Amino acid sequence: MVSPGKCHIAIEEGGHLGDWWSSGGYFQPPPDRTAILVALTDEQLEEMPRAKLFGMLSYWRDYLPDFAARTRRLKALLSRDSAPWTSAHTSEFRAVVRDLMGAAPHLNFAPGEPVVLEVHTGPKGLAASFLQADPAGGRWLPVAAFSHELLPIEMEHSAALLELITIQEALKKLVQIAVYSSTLTIRVSPDVAALLKARLHISPMLLWCICDIQSYGCTVVAKLEADEKLAA
Repeated sequence: MVSPGKCHIAIEEGGHLGDWWSSGGYFQPPPDRTAILVALTDEQLEEMPRAKLFGMLSYWRDYLPDFAARTRRLKALLSRDSAPWTSAHTSEFRAVVRDLMGAAPHLNFAPGEPVVLEVHTGPKGLAASFLQADPAGGRWLPVAAFSHELLPIEMEHSAALLELITIQEALKKLVQIAVYSSTLTIRVSPDVAALLKARLHISPMLLWCICDIQSYGCTVVAKLEADEKLAA
C-alpha cells in the first residue's frame, strides 16, 4: 500500500524517486548527498547496509555512461557474498566517491533546448549519453546516460547492429528525455547512416531496430555532419 503522505494529486510539480517533475520536464536536484558521503565516518560506513551505501552513489548513474566501469570493484566488495567490512572497503568506497565527484561535469535536463544522443560501443560494453549545450560555454554536456557490459549474445552482433541496439535501449530506458525534448538528434556512424538509406536491403533485425528508433520522431545524422554542427 502507498502511504497517503507520498501521494501528490493535482499539482504542477513534485518529487518522485529522486527526480523533480513538472509540467515542463524533469530534473535531478543537485547532489546534496555528496556532502553526506564525504562526511561519513569509517564506523558509519561499516554499519550502514551495503545496498544502501551503493545506492547513494546512483545519482551519478544517469550522467556517467561509464558508471558501471567506475564502480565495478566497489560493487563486488559490497555484494552479499563479500567478506566482512575491512579497511579495503573503506578505501575503495572513498576512492570511488572522489572519482565520481571529479568526473565530467553534467547539466540538468532543459526540455526547451535541443538534445543530442551519442552512443559508443566496444568489446567490453555499450554506452549512450544524451547531451545538451552548456549555457556557460560551447561544450555539450550529459544530461542523462546509461551503460552495460556486453551480453554473450551481443558479442556475436555486427558493429552496426550493436550501435542500433544501444540507441534503442537508450530511448527506452531514458524515455523521459526522448519524450520531453523539443528536438532530439541522434549521432550515428557513417555505416549506420548508410543502412538507414538502404533499409529495403537489410536484415529484419536491423529493420526492426530502425523502425523502432524512428518511431520517436527524432532526427538521425552521420557523426561527421553532427561533429560540425556541435563545433559551430
